[in-house]
Amino acid sequence: VHVQSAAGGDLPAKVSLRPAQGGVGLDATCDARGRVSFVGVPAGAWQLVAMAAGHHPSPAKKLDLRPHDAESQSVLLLPLSGIVGTVSDGAGKPVAAAAVVLNCPTGRKTVRTSGDGAFRWATPKRPCDVSAVHPQYGSAADGQAVPGRPIALRLGLGGSIRGTIVDADGATVPGALVRVEGRRVRGPDPLGVPTLQPAHSQPDGSFTLGPLRPGTYILRPSAPRHPPGASSEVEVAAARTTTDVTLRLDGGALVTGTVRDANGAPTSGALVQLRGGGGPGGHAGDWSRTAQSDLEGRYRLGPAPGGTYLLIATSAGALPARVESFVVPDRGQAQRDLTLR
Repeated sequence: VHVQSAAGGDLPAKVSLRPAQGGVGLDATCDARGRVSFVGVPAGAWQLVAMAAGHHPSPAKKLDLRPHDAESQSVLLLPLSGIVGTVSDGAGKPVAAAAVVLNCPTGRKTVRTSGDGAFRWATPKRPCDVSAVHPQYGSAADGQAVPGRPIALRLGLGGSIRGTIVDADGATVPGALVRVEGRRVRGPDPLGVPTLQPAHSQPDGSFTLGPLRPGTYILRPSAPRHPPGASSEVEVAAARTTTDVTLRLDGGALVTGTVRDANGAPTSGALVQLRGGGGPGGHAGDWSRTAQSDLEGRYRLGPAPGGTYLLIATSAGALPARVESFVVPDRGQAQRDLTLR
């Protein structure tokens, strides 16, 4: 007989064998490894019960012993208090390092599962709401745990997004960064569990994001020499891949010019800022960049999404130069000199 605790570990439990029809039984105590053997037990119907300090007695287990047979039994005892349980995936495989959030009347705690998917919080003596999440499993699991009664939480597989990044001419863009922003994501998200990991596009411009919990997302691609872009809402379903998502990065336009003082001399070290403007899908409305003029007063900003901006230059000891409603084309270059007063 091998006796273990549902909270983990072997127990030096007391094990009793009683004849099913009544009579004199057999008692023995497990060793430190939770094991004990009974030798020479008469054939027949027996009941096995195990008991250990701090645990509920096991329910009577019926045994039908035959002559010359060897019987092996494992017994799991429930702790008298505390929350215990396991986290597994859809196939029943234990999930290690899952974050388990316990909301109890006595407080809130986040614990991690061990290598066998088990978790425990010894403090609670009343029922607790329990939820589990893991970055490699998109769907969260939840339930209510009762002290001393193990709860099994099962994580469902998340979904993923697969697509391609192209430029304004339809050519693929390799090495672009794709960030994902959850809009309506179902399930808890305990602190310290990264569920929205970015991705980079491959040499052919393709990218894959996931696993992600079911919900609605916005994708935000960015790459050198391109203004940032944004997708419309993308729906993700459990255990499915949303495909054929195309993200566009427009070329944008460079904004260049020279900053001069009131006498027409070039001004170095001036701060030049481009604020506002439009962009793909209307998501670059607050796009802004700042540059510093060089020794010859020249500055360079962008590429910037096409739209309308405020262009402003500032320098110590001079009044700012401002250009309201400065129009930047969708591609190419926009040139504007600025004079400080």
